[in-house]
Amino acid sequence: MSLFARLISEGKKLQVVFLRASGLKDIDLKHIMLALKPDTQLAMNRNLKVLDLSYNNFSGACVQEFSSVFEQNRSLEFLGLAKNRLTTEDLIPILDCFGRVPFPADQVEAYQGELKKRDAIIEKNKKLKQ
Repeated sequence: MSLFARLISEGKKLQVVFLRASGLKDIDLKHIMLALKPDTQLAMNRNLKVLDLSYNNFSGACVQEFSSVFEQNRSLEFLGLAKNRLTTEDLIPILDCFGRVPFPADQVEAYQGELKKRDAIIEKNKKLKQ
């Protein structure tokens, strides 16, 4: 396993990792993907929210495998892949993963309650500004 994958797997409190221009190759990306999936031998990092892998040199086929990460890992919110010589076709499988999982019905009320609290705070702040 690569050093970067071990960092992600064992860094349980990590929320943001920038690996820009780190000279990562396809094998490094595959190891990182394993650290982000729950069905592997590694302990999945459930806190990582931002992973920037820009300015490396991955193949499009390897990046397409990232779709399997997004099908299982719901904590990752941002994946930076800029300047990796990727095409639109390389990214379509990843983009197809978003919006496929419906919002759980048992969480709707709690989520709506959070939205109402947020809206109340926004309204209160608008009144204070006036």
